[in-house]
Amino acid sequence: MGKSLSEKLLRVETVSEAETAFLFVDGLFRSILPPGRHRFFSPSRVRVERVSSEDPKIRFPDIEAIASRKDVADNTTSVHVDEGRLGLAFRRGVFWTFLPPGRHVFAGSREKSGITIEVISPIAGAALLHSAEPSIVRHGEANRYFKVVEVGAGTLGLLYVDGVLSRSLSPGRHVLFETGHSLRVDTARAFEPVASPDPAAFAHHPTIAASFVSIDVQDGERGLVFAGKNFRRFLGPGTYFFLRTEKPELTIEVVDVREPACTSQALAALRRSPDVGAFLTTFTVGQGQVGILFVDGAHSGRLLPGSHSYWNGQKHVHVDVVDLREVGLEIGGQELLTQDKVSLRLNVSVRYRITDPEKAVIEHTGHAEALHRVIQLALRDETQKLTLDELLSRKEDLGKSLADRAAEGARALGIEIVSAGLRDVILPGEMRQIMNQLVEAERRAQANLVTRREETAATRSLLNTARLLDENPTLMRLKELEHAERIAEKIGHLSIIGGIDALVPRIREVLGDKK
Repeated sequence: MGKSLSEKLLRVETVSEAETAFLFVDGLFRSILPPGRHRFFSPSRVRVERVSSEDPKIRFPDIEAIASRKDVADNTTSVHVDEGRLGLAFRRGVFWTFLPPGRHVFAGSREKSGITIEVISPIAGAALLHSAEPSIVRHGEANRYFKVVEVGAGTLGLLYVDGVLSRSLSPGRHVLFETGHSLRVDTARAFEPVASPDPAAFAHHPTIAASFVSIDVQDGERGLVFAGKNFRRFLGPGTYFFLRTEKPELTIEVVDVREPACTSQALAALRRSPDVGAFLTTFTVGQGQVGILFVDGAHSGRLLPGSHSYWNGQKHVHVDVVDLREVGLEIGGQELLTQDKVSLRLNVSVRYRITDPEKAVIEHTGHAEALHRVIQLALRDETQKLTLDELLSRKEDLGKSLADRAAEGARALGIEIVSAGLRDVILPGEMRQIMNQLVEAERRAQANLVTRREETAATRSLLNTARLLDENPTLMRLKELEHAERIAEKIGHLSIIGGIDALVPRIREVLGDKK
């Protein structure tokens, strides 16, 4: 629906008390419109720019040209912020916004708008010291101008501006100007080193140097940091700065590690450190053992049972742990020939101990394998001297002669043979069958011999009994009665006619007829 004729020829503008209106006709500023209702002919030639009291900053581009007019100046507040400075705008005493370098115009006079402006010179790294700091920091654009840093209790902040050490920051909250610069804050903690990119600048800083202790650790040295009497950490080569402390006292011990053995009084604490592996290597020698020490590949001594620690990085340290206790060696499946050309397999048990660990480790590679070969050769020589029967009958003697024969070769290895014994003799299948038959024949012959001996003894006993009975009638009578009693036990009913005297002769007759 088209506009009416009055709307085309007339324009009405209403200005409230809470805004300022700027009237432009044909693009030229004419006046500031007071609050109320205003009518204008030729609406297309009229433009009204309104600025609310809620956001009084004038942003239309024409303001730069008209700001110097008296009627505009009387109804606006204007400020110019020079390059390198920053404006802080407050409304009725409350922080409102930041003003970057340039001209800023606000609607309303200072009295009417309640706007006050502070222009400050921000120095990179300097602290914002202002009563309105909390509200300034909470502003949405604060991170464009400031860096907020929290320094914990018991620590010290080190402020770097564009990579250059500037000053220290005490524990607490710091709001620092950052406009156009790069700020970095490192935290220095008690007993923890601060590695400075420029040690000379750090050491000669007029305010920071007094708060720190510097220490130089050279190549061939290591640093030990103590808090009182408690070990805290290792230090490798380099320059370090430590925060000064009084309780507990900071102590730094620099040790020469060109001699690899670590002899520090705090060695037990050093071994418990989390980073001990980067600085120390510890070898443990058990009870009944001995350690052979090598430094840069050369034999350097013997280590007794216990733990031994050496510094890393300067010389290569290696320890071979040798067990001096008695050890068993089993040599099995040795196929040998006896003097009578019988092939058999022998299993031998040997007990030995190392008596010269340096000789065993340094002069020989794999002393256990070397001893195994010595025993094999000695066993072959001893077996070839014996027949199968001699070997089976003199097992214990073979063990002793084996130990004696291998003793010299073992001594050349730094080893003493304590004992040797033949554990098993394994014959081939055919020989085992022949031996079983031989054993069976021997057992059968022994059984026959026992049987004959028993028959002879029984016959001799019968002869002796007959002689006694013949020489002693009474004994004969008793023997007769004994047999009669045995017969009676096997008969259910027995009738005797003529008495016992008639029975015995009859028994004799019957027995005689059967014979």
